[in-house]
Amino acid sequence: MPVFFMQPNYSANPIGSPSALAATLGVSVAVLNDFASTSASKYSKFELAKADGKPRFISSPNHDLKIIQKRINRFVFGNVIYPDYLFGGIEGRDYVKNARVHANAKSLITLDIKNFYPSIREEYVFKIFKHFCKFPDSVANLLTKLTTLDNCVPQGACTSSHLANLVFF
Repeated sequence: MPVFFMQPNYSANPIGSPSALAATLGVSVAVLNDFASTSASKYSKFELAKADGKPRFISSPNHDLKIIQKRINRFVFGNVIYPDYLFGGIEGRDYVKNARVHANAKSLITLDIKNFYPSIREEYVFKIFKHFCKFPDSVANLLTKLTTLDNCVPQGACTSSHLANLVFF
């Protein structure tokens, strides 16, 4: 299989300006700037117990930020063509289909990366938007601020699984 098909590909034209991003997401530039500059105040944080009893820290965006993030998923990450082997957080793919693909494998590796989302730093997210999507700095910066919290990808945001899939490429 050619390498091109083994990695994600952004299939749309780059969003060229903050005003084009605002139009794409159906909000004003002022709203984008406001959410980008105050995103920390737009999350509620709580803990859930993992299977081993240790806490998992969740940061859930408020209703309005979640709407913007869902639009980022639809209009930005919806233009990403993912390879067949990626399943996590991709529409139309789930753990059942993932299991089917691996059902007859001779060997199987499962792993859990400790503190995975918090390890995806803001600078990696910026590079995804700038280099992978080929957005200008102004657009990449806005999107980074809309999809990160405390300088990393928050566990609990709907954009986080897409960013996690792309950070490895």
